[in-house]
Formats: sequence, C-alpha cells, structure tokens
Amino acid sequence: MNDAMLQDAYRRFDAANSQDPNSIEVDGKPQPKELIFAKRLTAAVLALDPDASLALRLAARCQHIRRWETPRSTQPMGRAGYLKWRTLLKKFHAETSAQILKASGYDDELIERVQDLNLKKNLSTDKDCQTLEDGLCLVFLEYQFDALIAETEEEKLLGIVRKTWAKMSPRGQQAAGDIAFSEIGTRILEKARAIYDWTVENTYRDPKTRGCGIGDVTALLKRPGGKCADISSIYIALARAAGVPTREILGLRTGKDNALNAL
Repeated sequence: MNDAMLQDAYRRFDAANSQDPNSIEVDGKPQPKELIFAKRLTAAVLALDPDASLALRLAARCQHIRRWETPRSTQPMGRAGYLKWRTLLKKFHAETSAQILKASGYDDELIERVQDLNLKKNLSTDKDCQTLEDGLCLVFLEYQFDALIAETEEEKLLGIVRKTWAKMSPRGQQAAGDIAFSEIGTRILEKARAIYDWTVENTYRDPKTRGCGIGDVTALLKRPGGKCADISSIYIALARAAGVPTREILGLRTGKDNALNAL
C-alpha cells in the first residue's frame, strides 16, 4: 500500500467535501457536514478492520462525496422518486470518486473496486462491502440517531432500527453495543432489539406453509413456523403488546423481471 498516494486521495476527497455548505457542530465549532461524515466513516471502518484493504479505506472516505450537489428535492416525493434519486446519487458518487482517484494516480482496476464497494455490489458475499455497511450503520447509530428520534414517530423509528440491525454483521452488532447512547436512544433500541431477537430466535420458516401464510398469531404462538406474513404478524403483535404502534406493509414480489425491478 502506497501511503503517500492514499494520503493524497484523502486530501483530495476532504477538499471536495470541505465545500459542503451544510454544517454540523463538532467540539463547539461548525464543520462541513460531509467532511465530518467521511472522517467518521473512515474511523468506524478502521476500528472494525485495522488491516482494511486499500480499496476499503478509499471507499470509506468517498462514500458520500459531494452529496449535497444531488439533494433529495431534485426528485418527486414518494417511493418512485426516492428510488430514482438513490440511483442518480450512486452514479454521481461513482463518477466523482473515479475522477479524484485518477488524479491521485490510481489505476482503473482499483478505481472499479472502490466503485463496487460504494455501490454495495455483492454485499452478501463481499467481506469488505459488509465492513463498509457496518461502518455506515455505526456512524448512523452513534452520531445521527438522536436527531432522527426527535423528528420521527416511534412506529417508524422502530422499523428503521430493526432494518439497520438486520443489515449489520455480528461484528458490527457487537461494536454497536459499545456505543454510549442517550437515555431515550437506549430505550428505543432495547425495545426494538428485544422484540426482534425474540422473533428471530423463536420462529422459523416452514416451507410447507401455503403461499405467504395467513398471519394467525394465536396459532403461530403455539407452533411458530410459517412464511413472511406469519412471522411479520408475530413481530407486529408483540410490538403492539409492548405499547409500540405498528402496522404491516406488504409488497409485490417481482421475481427476476428486469423491467419491473427497474421501477
């Protein structure tokens, strides 16, 4: 690993993110938001993997490069607009990081590897990609969670926590346990974690169940095997019993139809 080239790339990434007009307070002083995010993500990734590969180190530093230039407001509200915005954002990040990495002297193979990590390709099989995902989740939980609590209803918040936890590897989840959360943050996390853990540990997918199941919670608590509608219904029933407003949201499975998957 050429440390001089790495530091040059860091310097270029940081210079680009230092232009962020949005700021957050760090140690009593306003700092460019994306610059701080990049440094925090780098630190989180290296804490998880001190021997992180060159590509992973670079990917962590440029994950949200100049993100403010493609704000959410550029696309219509709603899921379709959100998905289109995410697609455009990924393309913008990949192209911007490639330009900076070329300027630092990196070859096309390394640049492509960094872009694959930023795009989260092969998340389920790529160790570096999972480490990057863990780092993103840890930065969110440590630095952004309390702000989200203040502006999000508890029902939606618990869903976000559950999805975040499910994205993380056991190593990432263990690291999350070392974060010093606020009192309200701890309460939300403990409640969501307890319900999630019980559901995972006490239910199972039964291939003999017809379709997606019917979600009969009374029957499932006696024989906790079923399909997606069954297991999600158990989670919902437990959450409601714990005083957490919860609703079930169902979607359509499109299979491998490329036209439908692009929507």
